[in-house]
Amino acid sequence: MSWKEFLEDFLVQFPKKYAERRARKEGFVLEKHDFYVHDALSQFIEVLLTGTLIDFYYMDKKEVFEYSLALHKKIADEDKEFYKEAVRLAREVAAIKDQVLIAALVLSKEDPEFVLELLKTFPPNQIVKKFISAKRANNKIIGGLGTREKKILQKLLNEWKKDGRLEYYFVKYRRYVRDIINLSHYKMPKEEFIYLSNPTKYSDIKNQWRSEYLMRISLFLKHKDSTVLPEKTPWNIIRSNLKKNMWKYTIDRADLTGNALVLQAVSLYQAIGDEILKHLDRILKSPTVTADKILKACLVAYTKGYDKLAKKLAEAYARKVVDTYKQLLLPLEKPRILAVLDASGSMEPSRWRGMFFKALTVIAPFAPLIAKLILFDNDAGEEDAELLKTFEGLLKLKEEIARIKYGGGTCIMCALVKAIELAEYYDVVILITDEQANVTSESRSEMRLIKKLLDMGKIVIIINPTPYPVRITDIKDKRIIYIPAMNPETVLVALRLAQIRKTSPNAHELLVKIREAIRKKKKKHRMAVYV
Repeated sequence: MSWKEFLEDFLVQFPKKYAERRARKEGFVLEKHDFYVHDALSQFIEVLLTGTLIDFYYMDKKEVFEYSLALHKKIADEDKEFYKEAVRLAREVAAIKDQVLIAALVLSKEDPEFVLELLKTFPPNQIVKKFISAKRANNKIIGGLGTREKKILQKLLNEWKKDGRLEYYFVKYRRYVRDIINLSHYKMPKEEFIYLSNPTKYSDIKNQWRSEYLMRISLFLKHKDSTVLPEKTPWNIIRSNLKKNMWKYTIDRADLTGNALVLQAVSLYQAIGDEILKHLDRILKSPTVTADKILKACLVAYTKGYDKLAKKLAEAYARKVVDTYKQLLLPLEKPRILAVLDASGSMEPSRWRGMFFKALTVIAPFAPLIAKLILFDNDAGEEDAELLKTFEGLLKLKEEIARIKYGGGTCIMCALVKAIELAEYYDVVILITDEQANVTSESRSEMRLIKKLLDMGKIVIIINPTPYPVRITDIKDKRIIYIPAMNPETVLVALRLAQIRKTSPNAHELLVKIREAIRKKKKKHRMAVYV
């Protein structure tokens, strides 16, 4: 069987076996229920924007990887230019990591220049863990780490050296840079190898070609003297070598990335107070910081009573999502929205990193337009839509209502019946769910109720933040707006790719124009170098 035939067979057989496995585990008759498998292109877009390599409820890590890989290969073989542009958009706008690195794995032997373009947007630790290690672990499927890959890594090191990143990466990702250099047989000056082997001895080298940047880092590591720190010292070096009460004396020389600011906003505020507020604009400049990360930091700051920090983060969150929702598909002048959120166990409503919290971040910017709010698990309940408009309300939804009242099964039928009962109050229904509906011995069809809403003249938007291969939505009904995404950034990319998918021969030109427009707008901030 050829590789192409294997992929075709895999993409047909895997969803079928997946549905059969669910039926066996849950004890229902498969023939009595409607499940849909979307076309390969739709599946690819969904996996590209949602398929992180973690265990899912009915899929293990290996299955998610193989499913992703098969879809990538199929679309790359059928339409290389669309595939490459889709991957670029996913990385540039939505800051997708794992799936973009799968694209690098797929094309490393046939399109090394494109792979180099992708790898330049990743730090060394991601390249070692998810490109080099993945190549070695799956060499029979995607080819091992051969001469072409080593040449890509050599060129990558040259690019880092040319634009000044290499020394910075020596400091921040020393072990990973050393691995890349050793694997690619890259030639480096002897003194730089000494730094990689033992950075505290670097300042003792008597050589006129030594790097002042590395020398000052070496002196700092040896003596813990913050006065010798150079500009753009990686924040992790400062944080791991100095106590919090010393951070305020180093903040101006630290390279605080947008991600570091979001992840450590509360710790930084505790250490240096209002001084950190003037640095928070860096969050908006980093494409790797998504809106849900900002909102999470904002809520944590609020619960701890750091009102100034919470307000500043709230402003950053609002600015981060405003462009997304200006373009988001609501044709009515002032639509009344019904928000329907899946709060079942598989959406993990009790966890900050669960899909339920991501659903909140997607729906929150619509708050002024939301007339009704439904949450559901084994049953559906109407909650106060006003809770979406305030910090207190979001906290109550997340910490009290969702965690205490919900977290069971996934009765999408219950939610849709409730939506039909409330039909007079809204024009648009936005349903966010992983589509892994409860199934029983009775015949059931969620799609029948969705079509009823459509027939009533309602606009139906379904957002799915997971890459399961079978779903309850039949997207052949073109009245449905189906968005495979998990945060405002991926929502935007999904919409653009869906528009391009519907265009004819000029699709590639349109996609390039969209990407160029994004690049011009973000010219100063595109592809954060220090991530």
